[in-house]
Amino acid sequence: MLNLEALEHILYQATHPNQKLRAYLRLVYYTLDCQPQLCQNYIQEAFKLAYQLNDQSAIAFLHTDRLMLAIMQGQVDTMQEILNELIVSLVKIKGHLLHNFLLGSLYSFLASAFENKNYQVKAIHYYYRCLNRVEQIPTDEYLDTFFFDIKTKLLNNIAYSLIVLERYKEAEAHLKLAEYFFSDLTALLDRVEHLHWQARLYELTQRYEQTIQAADASISLSRNCPYPMLRNVLTYAIKGRALVKYKQDYQQAIACFEQSNQIAEKFDFWLSIGNNYEHLARCYELSQQEQQAFAYYKLAIKAQKKTSLNYLNQTFRLIRSRLELLALDSPKNNFSIHQLLDPNLPLDTAPLSESALIFAWIYTHIDRKDFGVEDIAAHFKVSTRTINRRLQLFFNMTATQLINQQKLKKAYTLITTTSLSIMDIAELVGIDHTSYFSIAFRRFFGIKPSELRQHTS
Repeated sequence: MLNLEALEHILYQATHPNQKLRAYLRLVYYTLDCQPQLCQNYIQEAFKLAYQLNDQSAIAFLHTDRLMLAIMQGQVDTMQEILNELIVSLVKIKGHLLHNFLLGSLYSFLASAFENKNYQVKAIHYYYRCLNRVEQIPTDEYLDTFFFDIKTKLLNNIAYSLIVLERYKEAEAHLKLAEYFFSDLTALLDRVEHLHWQARLYELTQRYEQTIQAADASISLSRNCPYPMLRNVLTYAIKGRALVKYKQDYQQAIACFEQSNQIAEKFDFWLSIGNNYEHLARCYELSQQEQQAFAYYKLAIKAQKKTSLNYLNQTFRLIRSRLELLALDSPKNNFSIHQLLDPNLPLDTAPLSESALIFAWIYTHIDRKDFGVEDIAAHFKVSTRTINRRLQLFFNMTATQLINQQKLKKAYTLITTTSLSIMDIAELVGIDHTSYFSIAFRRFFGIKPSELRQHTS
């Protein structure tokens, strides 16, 4: 996995301007939340290279990063200028996969600002369009375009939007699908964010033991980052709430909320600080420490007054007004700003969403012996041809090939993490004949199951 130190090393080793630009884009991504001044320096250097190379997609991407920095730093006048430049950039890259990715990100911002769930639906729509485009690009090309595993990033973003929309089953399917595409090049922050959204999903579906496990995994993994992560502000809070509801362990929950605030206070993250104070007050109240509870309730009220939530709402309303003015200035523009701002536009996102659900259903039924494409088709009430066509689009393999692959991957995990016999493992993954299992396993992993067991031991 790549971290900030490794990315800086890649930058210093790069000889071609295009390689340097990709390295700068990753460095911007890594420093955006926690090191704004360093991020600003990287953005300036990246812009120089992007204009030199006439890379319009990189220029558009960098404008979104500038917008995020402006929002964080409260630079309202700068936001108007950036929005203008961002829209011009979006027009220039229309048809490029980044066009859809950036529109999805913009809608996600709008959804948060206006608390409008229709905007989240629009965000999902554009993320799906981007995902569909990625499927048609050779692996090395899309890795060069984004320099990180874009599938996992898109699937994490879609899962977040689905969680906001309270479509938890679909969100979980997309998170499982993201794990399928994890690789050694998957960005560390994408892995941490993935675990964070898992924790949030488990909390909302009242699976508190799993919530705590996912939160701990996210926090542990983030320690490999060279700076404290804002994501941990929210993850510690999730763990604290789960401890209260699952174990009634108020002392450990208090420690989680205090840890969350230690990070939040470094960045004046007052919305989370206020929420944490409120939870701390509740924990002290439940543990019958009324004096401490009263003190934290007073702190919560003070913190909530400092929150930037109202300011952000005003900011995004200004952004929307700016977009509308731009639309009036150029009514003949092919890129329709009015369409961008219409949250009620009917959208069809079912096919790709069902691909994720199909994968999740396969994943959870993998140990059935009589499990095949007919069972999948019967469950989803479509033809076997439709199932194969959708999986071929998304995974470049048929349902039978995907089922066999998942069986063997599960077997690999059982061999390396348990003491079960090879025969028992073959039976657990739904393969009756040990000899066939051994041949298929060696063909896929290049090693016999017995040899892997010896090597693991």
